[in-house]
Amino acid sequence: MSSIPLLFVPVLAIVLAIVWSDTATTAAMMAVLALVGGGLTIAGHGAFAGLMLSMPQKVTFFYVYLATTVLCLIPVAGAMSRRQRLHEELTESEARYRMLTEHSSDIVMKTDVLGAIVFVSPSVSQLGRYSPEEMVGHYALEFVVPEYHEQVRSAHQLALASPGETFEIDYLAITAGGEPRWFESRLRAVFDDDGKAFGVVSAIRDIATRKRLEAALEQAASTDTLTGLPNRRAFFEMLQRSAILGTCGCIAVIDLDHFKRINDSYGHAAGDAVLRTFARIARSTLRDADMVARIGGEEFALLLPGTGLAQGEAICDRLRATFAATMTRIGGAEIRVTASTGLAPLSRDPQTSLKAADAALYAAKEQGRDCLSVAA
Repeated sequence: MSSIPLLFVPVLAIVLAIVWSDTATTAAMMAVLALVGGGLTIAGHGAFAGLMLSMPQKVTFFYVYLATTVLCLIPVAGAMSRRQRLHEELTESEARYRMLTEHSSDIVMKTDVLGAIVFVSPSVSQLGRYSPEEMVGHYALEFVVPEYHEQVRSAHQLALASPGETFEIDYLAITAGGEPRWFESRLRAVFDDDGKAFGVVSAIRDIATRKRLEAALEQAASTDTLTGLPNRRAFFEMLQRSAILGTCGCIAVIDLDHFKRINDSYGHAAGDAVLRTFARIARSTLRDADMVARIGGEEFALLLPGTGLAQGEAICDRLRATFAATMTRIGGAEIRVTASTGLAPLSRDPQTSLKAADAALYAAKEQGRDCLSVAA
């Protein structure tokens, strides 16, 4: 009976083959065990020779042992085979991931659940002027402009709480040189087999050029191309904002007198030159906080925040007098134009303020033009 423990030696060898070798080697070892073990048993040798059993019983015992060994090791072999496939897939996936992160112009960043950086791709050195080693171990918020901290923190938390969803945010980050720069991040949480989040992966793109283009388009949409002044849309947006904030001040509407005669007598180029002259004088006359806009053909509007009627009247009259005294020279002609102005206080209702200023403008026209009228 002391020889029975030797039965476990072949099993150990087969287990090692399963772990360290391939399926073919394992199958070959099983076949060798069956042939050698069966032959020795029939010949009266081997691990079963000392058993007090008849030869048929010894052979039966051997095959029961062999079947039990096979049945026990098949699940182990299957598990090891699956593990090997997963390892190969993981290695291949990691190779693809590293190739993408190392050659992509976008930044790939992984943070843990607390927001600490555990990985950042080499492209951060081109876009942010940091080396990956400088960033790993630091919290991602350390590289974000403070006013965007809450937005970035919120997106991180939403990603952790939303399996399978991607969140997108735009924010200003600080480069290694200290300059703020626009970036766009797409965040997605990663989860383990138990469904527990253990980090967030972000694809980060430089959008500084896009932001400059958006700003330029916004500027173009709110600017009068002839005079360079804000246009009607920009003026009414500012007027509405002032009303919401309850800003005190004045609003003025200005119309250039007999402007149609300028176009008819000297041509539209001369009319355009007169409009540019008024815009130049208005910009130089008004304070930095004031706004002048072209809201129509020859019609302009002023927004004078923090200004009482008396001060607003003085500003508008100075602008009127300066414009009336200025010649516009074009094509050898010298053109002098006057302007009429209607002034009204700002109220909570922008339309009420505008109607009052318009009514005052009509009153100025009726008074003979080149004058200022204040709303009653």
